[in-house]
Amino acid sequence: RVPGRVLHLGTSVAHHPQKGTATYGITKAAFHRLYQQLNAEELGVPVATLSPGLVDTEGVRDHVSKARRLDLPHVNFFDAAFEKGWTTDMAQLMTFVEHLLSTTDADFIAKEWRFSDWRKQ
Repeated sequence: RVPGRVLHLGTSVAHHPQKGTATYGITKAAFHRLYQQLNAEELGVPVATLSPGLVDTEGVRDHVSKARRLDLPHVNFFDAAFEKGWTTDMAQLMTFVEHLLSTTDADFIAKEWRFSDWRKQ
């Protein structure tokens, strides 16, 4: 058996509901719970969740465009985040991912990881 790990990309929407994000948020919350259960079952594949913050990707920009057409309130947050540079730097995020993947299994699954907490250190 080849050792491995699963790193799920989570989101704050899984824990903090926002109008217009029901399917996405509920799905992310369910995945988070699934991964907790997989770790409890001790199947030999450690699973962790990482909330990377707002990463400026084509998918995010597409979401914002669709949300704007539906006049959803969280568009204002995205607009402010893009304008003020609150997005997550991809190079820093990948450094953090490399760090997480190099930790012990116990540390890897110890909590839901937040890029913003790591960046403050």
